[in-house]
Amino acid sequence: MEKKIYYVGILLGILCIALAVFATYLFAKTNELQAQLQTTQRSVNLPISAEKAVEIAKSDPIFINFSSQYFKDPKLRIEQASLIKNESLGYVWKVEIIERKCGCGGKVTLNSMVIHVDPETGEVLQREKNIAVGEEQYARKSCELECHPKEKVGILKLLPNLSFEK
Repeated sequence: MEKKIYYVGILLGILCIALAVFATYLFAKTNELQAQLQTTQRSVNLPISAEKAVEIAKSDPIFINFSSQYFKDPKLRIEQASLIKNESLGYVWKVEIIERKCGCGGKVTLNSMVIHVDPETGEVLQREKNIAVGEEQYARKSCELECHPKEKVGILKLLPNLSFEK
């Protein structure tokens, strides 16, 4: 009986030591992750919010001219901003302002302007006009440029009305 108590005591001691080592490891790992998070938070500087990027895009003179020509009904318009990593521009706000020709789904064409805005300075870096483009084509082009840039296939053939401006 005394041998069993002796072995149980040794086993409990080993278990306590193992738990102490594991707790120390978790504490050290938590401190390391907190330090990494603080470093990351300090390195991310976005003085221009998504809402501000949309305002900047809508006040751009080229966009104002484009919208007066091609946008007719604000109820059919979508405005959105996404922070993306552009291959040539780095991190930018991709502001998309899209208006459908009508509210019906399906093979409806749309007009849009995509404006890339610098998230630190608010400078308009690039504009892209899409005139009378099918929704499916627009979605495919957007996917090929942003989601799957290595798999680009015939974008200029797909969207002959696509134009880029600096």
